[in-house]
Amino acid sequence: MRLDFLGVLLTLAVALLTVGTRFTISPGQTGVVLSFILTVQQSFGWTARQVAEVENNMNAVERVVHYAKEPEQEAPHEIEDSPVPSNWPWEGKIVMKNVVMRYRPELSPVLKGLSMSISPGEKIGVVGR
Repeated sequence: MRLDFLGVLLTLAVALLTVGTRFTISPGQTGVVLSFILTVQQSFGWTARQVAEVENNMNAVERVVHYAKEPEQEAPHEIEDSPVPSNWPWEGKIVMKNVVMRYRPELSPVLKGLSMSISPGEKIGVVGR
């Protein structure tokens, strides 16, 4: 944005100078100077776009470095102190009694007093919010 504004100011300054010196330089030279300064203004716009693109790419690099160094390692898959029995889970039954859930602590509950039992091998579907 600043480089575009700088290009406009530079073009205005050169245009005013060429108009002010119209009797000392030829019209051909004035045309060459004005066309050259317009090319310079386009280069400023291109530079601004390239700077923004480099900044976006560096944000991606910064994110990759963060994920490579910052997150802590998750817990191991198998815990040696408490081995899981070989036949576990022996029954896939889920029992919920009087469950109350909310999205955030300060919000009102979205599930109020939900009780249900899902037997092994039973297929269920949850519909709605």
